[in-house]
Amino acid sequence: MKLRIKALILASIIMIFGMIYLVYMMFHFRNTDQFLQETPVIMIEGLGIEKFIADIIYVKEKDSLHYTVELKEEFMNLSTFEQFGLFHLFCKQFRFKMMYTDQMDQLVHEDLYITAVYKDEVFEYEVIVSNKQTKVLNTNATLIVNNESVYTESQFMDEAEVQLEKIGVEYVNGFSDSEIIEFARRMFRLVTVDGKDIEELKNSLRLVTNAVMEEFGITLEEYTKIYKKYYLFVHEKTN
Repeated sequence: MKLRIKALILASIIMIFGMIYLVYMMFHFRNTDQFLQETPVIMIEGLGIEKFIADIIYVKEKDSLHYTVELKEEFMNLSTFEQFGLFHLFCKQFRFKMMYTDQMDQLVHEDLYITAVYKDEVFEYEVIVSNKQTKVLNTNATLIVNNESVYTESQFMDEAEVQLEKIGVEYVNGFSDSEIIEFARRMFRLVTVDGKDIEELKNSLRLVTNAVMEEFGITLEEYTKIYKKYYLFVHEKTN
């Protein structure tokens, strides 16, 4: 009799915890969907690319992240390098948003697809994660226009380096921005596994930023401009 009572109590406890877990998972997935639907819309204005993008919609898929985008005419006036750069900027910052949002970091290793349309023109931007089983995040991006691959990430990086050389070195508080960014890179490698371990990456970015600001006596806004120039290839003139 006692054993039967104990068994009933144990079964009840298991059932209660099971229900709690089920409710948690339902809330979590609803929260995830909300994040994936709303965050990109907010980011478009935050990144200053709303003049190129009219709308963005999350398309729910099982093993990847997919968005459909309605483009504005201004996007068609950009060069292929600039078009790729716009998608590159959005996707890179979107992954950072995932890393810094509770319970969303598991999405970082998902492949990301953007299908963007302007009239009869179809742009597909694919970001493929090469190894989803490791903490190291390696991606490869391709821009496809009307079913034809027109630009790759390696081409973009090569052209970006050329553009950086044209802009040249700029100075902040008496220090060259190249010296500042190199210091940041060294700090980054010191506090992470060569800057690629996702868990350590989340915790180290603020540490590196604070170290740079203290070392060179610059503001967060000044360092952000340098970071955008060398990592996102977005140039804003420094004061």
